[in-house]
Amino acid sequence: MTIRRAGCEGTRWAIAIAFASVACAGPRGPIPAQRDVLTNGVRPELARIVRDGDPIGALAVAGLPPDAARPFLSSFEVVKNLALLLDKAGFRASADAGPDGWRLFVELDEASARDSSAHMFGILRSLGESGTADILALPSSTTIERPDAIARCAGRPSTNAAERSWLEHPAPAALRSWFAEARSTSRVSLAVVGNARVVGAVTESWAREPAWRTGEVVEASALSQGVTQIGNETVLAIPVQTAGGQVARSLAGDATILKAAGATLLGVSAHSVVGGHCVIVRFSAPASETDRIARYVSSEVTFRAAHVSAEDALLAAKRETDPRKAAIVSAWRRLVERTIRSHAAAASNRSVTVRSDSEIGQHELQLVVSSECPLMNEPRKEWGVAAATTHAASLGVSREGGVSVEPWISGGLAGIYVRGAALPGEGGALLASRLTSLATQSLWGAPPTRIDVERSLRWVQEQASSQRSLLLGALAENASSSQPSAVSPFGREGLGASYSDVVATHRSFRSMHFSIAVLSNDGAEQIEAATGAMARAEALFDVRAKGCTAPKLDGFEGGAIRISSGAGKEVNWLAYPIETPKRDASRVLAQAVTDGGLASALYETRAGAWLIIEVDGSSKNALHEIEHLRTLLVQIGQGHGDIAAARRALRLKETDPRERLVHLLDDRQDATDAQVSALANGIAIAKPLTLTSRAERVP
Repeated sequence: MTIRRAGCEGTRWAIAIAFASVACAGPRGPIPAQRDVLTNGVRPELARIVRDGDPIGALAVAGLPPDAARPFLSSFEVVKNLALLLDKAGFRASADAGPDGWRLFVELDEASARDSSAHMFGILRSLGESGTADILALPSSTTIERPDAIARCAGRPSTNAAERSWLEHPAPAALRSWFAEARSTSRVSLAVVGNARVVGAVTESWAREPAWRTGEVVEASALSQGVTQIGNETVLAIPVQTAGGQVARSLAGDATILKAAGATLLGVSAHSVVGGHCVIVRFSAPASETDRIARYVSSEVTFRAAHVSAEDALLAAKRETDPRKAAIVSAWRRLVERTIRSHAAAASNRSVTVRSDSEIGQHELQLVVSSECPLMNEPRKEWGVAAATTHAASLGVSREGGVSVEPWISGGLAGIYVRGAALPGEGGALLASRLTSLATQSLWGAPPTRIDVERSLRWVQEQASSQRSLLLGALAENASSSQPSAVSPFGREGLGASYSDVVATHRSFRSMHFSIAVLSNDGAEQIEAATGAMARAEALFDVRAKGCTAPKLDGFEGGAIRISSGAGKEVNWLAYPIETPKRDASRVLAQAVTDGGLASALYETRAGAWLIIEVDGSSKNALHEIEHLRTLLVQIGQGHGDIAAARRALRLKETDPRERLVHLLDDRQDATDAQVSALANGIAIAKPLTLTSRAERVP
């Protein structure tokens, strides 16, 4: 996934090899540099834990093989064969297997730690060279099971007929190729545990190690997952190293997005296996959607596994009293957590535009998923349907856990605004994922119900009769006759839209480019989690986003327009068009005009902006107020207005987080005093558009 800042890699089934060295009494070596993890891009990263008192030290290696080697490498016997290879080289080796890979460690003498670690690196580099196939050939005693999701998740050999032939007769050239691909910096992580002498020796060997193959970034997928189809039911088994039960409960409690995608979650459970857990997910879905939903579930489980019980790998390793186990934990978790965490940002190759800001300490996370396309693409005959559709989409979202979900129709954007606080035991990243999922499923999931559509059409009619909509409607008529929604989203009274019109518009959201704006209350990781959740949702709903172009406005001709007729006091407004680049100055100017005693407002859309001044209906008073305005504008233009006070008033409005989101969405920059003065001078000599209404005012 690409993150475009207007304002984020995957997980594979893994191998882990651990080596240990015996620590003898002797002079203590120099303490290595205090960096816990060494990385330089041309060698695998090396995590270092220096501690005294252990009778042995340990060097650990964790690696990720290519997909094609999974069934072969999942055999526990293969691990034992590699241990035999290391035994023949003079090292004491022992093997261990888990659902997501296998591990092995070898004990070394401290006195020869430098030479021994260098030899170990050499053995790793030799993987894939001649002779590898003979050592790692699958033993004839291995029982190959029928394809089974849990078997693969548990790390037992399980294959189909197509894979069976090469498993029984592995081609040496193919094996060498697979292991050569696995031997790269993107698929390997190292860790050393021991006293200063052991760690220093391994560090020196690491520093002398020739450059490794960098390889491509590991693609996003679950750790060795298995898929079984039973009639209309799909069983997906995904291995996780820790917190399988928590992951299962988390996914089961947040299944609405799968329902929105057309799938039925039949059950989620966690099973303990050697080295971890298998999360078993059962769902039913149309055959054409099964693969996409399975990929989404896989990515969601790995994301949750990384954050449900997120714990620093080095801290977890230091808790282990056995240095060999500490080395295995450190190397393994560094690798798995590194790839899983980046998996949230690389769940797909989709491009996500994100605008973000951190507000550490705020109680709630605030976010908006929005687009200018629903309004800019709307033809005149459907004026108001996009607004009704957005409102209806927001009504179908669950509000459990105190979440607030509202339509966002502001500043030329249409989308969904969500805010909420973390549930007990829920971290910031999981909160971001949950709230983002609510917004995306409302926009791209199942269409709104008839009841919700009827409510939304009535709501749009109420909005269309407001003073603001009357004004914007008149401006839309004057500026953009073909696509008035780009200026005034609610249309006019008397919208004749039907349920099918709203459903069609909702379906079209999947072809529009949406972006996400996040006001994080928990920092950068939370922002990354929200962005990753949006990318996963785009893949789940098969969003094929296209951009849109703002309609060409037909100028802003001066003159008079009558908005409506009827009983009530006549009211006039003066509308001054403002070019988009001057918007930031126009906000300050509008506030300064208000502070000067005139009723003013700034109306902004993606297509244009207007400074609106309300004047009295009588001609005498109107002329007086127009003269008052010009005098005020001239004063501001000459630098005599209190621009600082206007800025303070605007800042106070941002106590409402929605105002801060608007600021973020518009990418606002503070205007200089000179820019505000220049705008005031320009408006003072401009001919305004006069809008007149005899309708009764609506607050």
